[in-house]
Amino acid sequence: MEFGNWEDSYNYLPIWFQALQQSLPGTIVQYVTRSVVVDALEDNSYHILERVFWAFKPCTYRFSYCKPIVQVDGTFLTGKYHATLLTAISQDGNRNIFPLAFAIVEGETKEAMI
Repeated sequence: MEFGNWEDSYNYLPIWFQALQQSLPGTIVQYVTRSVVVDALEDNSYHILERVFWAFKPCTYRFSYCKPIVQVDGTFLTGKYHATLLTAISQDGNRNIFPLAFAIVEGETKEAMI
């Protein structure tokens, strides 16, 4: 309710990503959006998130202390927009699961992994 409807919430994402990078310097965020098309006209005031990748700086720094194995797992998101949350994980020296990076993509496809 704080950010309005689904479309309004997506317009706040670039601000949220910028705040994330400012609060954790070195954090990597890459995202792709597209403009909304209504009746064959492109509306640049609204954008839809196609995919986003982020890796927190503490996670990328600690990866050097993990075993050289990376696993990727996905879970389906439900709601108005269907997507897949991907998580890249490794294992540290104490056999604890360690998160490395995250992505929200349209599905577990080859194009989404690139």
